[in-house]
Amino acid sequence: TMVGAVGDGVYVGTEEGCWFLSGPSLKELKRTRVFDSPVIPGSMVYMPSELANPPQVDLGQDTPVSLAILFMTTNGYCAGQNSGQCFNLTESKFTFPEAVSASAFYRKQDGVNQYIAVLNSEGTPTSSACIGDYVDAELIKAIDT
Repeated sequence: TMVGAVGDGVYVGTEEGCWFLSGPSLKELKRTRVFDSPVIPGSMVYMPSELANPPQVDLGQDTPVSLAILFMTTNGYCAGQNSGQCFNLTESKFTFPEAVSASAFYRKQDGVNQYIAVLNSEGTPTSSACIGDYVDAELIKAIDT
């Protein structure tokens, strides 16, 4: 479902999980499982590695210039870097809908880095909403007594 090369190896995503492959030659290739979650086809993009750090790493920290990959699994939005360092950036923060495929891209616009992915659930629409429709909502604060 995915093949993404970084500086010292290749990430391979399947319907069963995600692996990192590296080694000096094809005969000595080492395969390391980095995620047990299936990778969603079409969700992988490349981005600068310094932007694909887990939240606890400061963006101002010196990092080598390289490429990283971003992709979606059934358990969230993930980043893969050199040496098989892979992070689920949304673990325990978001619940994503089931998806069978995606269309994704990375962009930097007005100083903001964005990973944009549209997920295909392969199901029938749950509403008849169309482009241009809008929703009105009124939020009512609950009063504790």
